[in-house]
Amino acid sequence: MSVKRAIIGVGLGLLLLSIPLLLLVNFHLASSRTETAHSFSVYRARPDGAAPAAVASLAYGVNGDEAETLAAALSTALSEELSVGQTAARPAEPGHPYLLVEIEQADVRWTPVWAAAEVVARVSYASTGDMVWRHQETVIMSRQEGDPVDAVVKARGDFEVDDESWGLLSRPAYYDRLADALAAEIEKALQTQVLQASS
Repeated sequence: MSVKRAIIGVGLGLLLLSIPLLLLVNFHLASSRTETAHSFSVYRARPDGAAPAAVASLAYGVNGDEAETLAAALSTALSEELSVGQTAARPAEPGHPYLLVEIEQADVRWTPVWAAAEVVARVSYASTGDMVWRHQETVIMSRQEGDPVDAVVKARGDFEVDDESWGLLSRPAYYDRLADALAAEIEKALQTQVLQASS
């Protein structure tokens, strides 16, 4: 009877020790089914046939009140994924390209052996750094005093990630997985629909 109690005690002790590891350490041995999709509208104004300026650096911001963990992971993933010269997480500056990602829905269900998530983010881009227009129904392309003479590019849309994973995975690793998938989809849209299409 005491051997049985010892085995149960050791098992419970190992379980209690593994819980903090699963919540804090970044590791995974899992297979996943991940689907990404987006709808992205791009608006351009070319005053006097001006060509768009090349994007040498891009500032970005990530907001997500209810998804702080995912927002932090996405900020890191964007800095690694974006292939635009220098990138930096900072507030928008007038006259400089800016990308804003607002996490609108983050339904994440995680256990150590199974996880599923539905993430929806609203993404906005402005070559001038002006983000006031992003919630307006109609996008008006007008030059403001002090705006560069270059072509102005604005874009906005919704990006979605649906994921289901099985296996052994920690909570930080799962959030990193979701952030990486979202960042890759944003980079793909930015490159194909905004940056390469502008040049």
